[in-house]
Amino acid sequence: GLEWYFKAAERGDDASMNNLGIIYSEGVEIDGVEVVAINKVEAAKWFQKAAEFNNAAAMYNLTPILWRGDGVEAAKAVVHAGGKRIERECEKSDDVWRCEQEAIA
Repeated sequence: GLEWYFKAAERGDDASMNNLGIIYSEGVEIDGVEVVAINKVEAAKWFQKAAEFNNAAAMYNLTPILWRGDGVEAAKAVVHAGGKRIERECEKSDDVWRCEQEAIA
């Protein structure tokens, strides 16, 4: 189960890091019993780690959490373009896609 994702993530597997982000972002329920509670802070942490390995799915998953400020410090879009990290403050009313495109430009 879940322990294998942690082991792989600790060894630098960015796909496992992204999967842990998804698990914490959505929570896990088995037969109506909550196994993993939704935790956006923990999700953002794992998505960020995977994004640092240029994992495009993690970047995509991280953006709305940061944009909405779901339990994280500030609402900002973090975009990786050509391996270079670009940060741009976004207003909460901004469209995520437009904000990302402006940050890349």
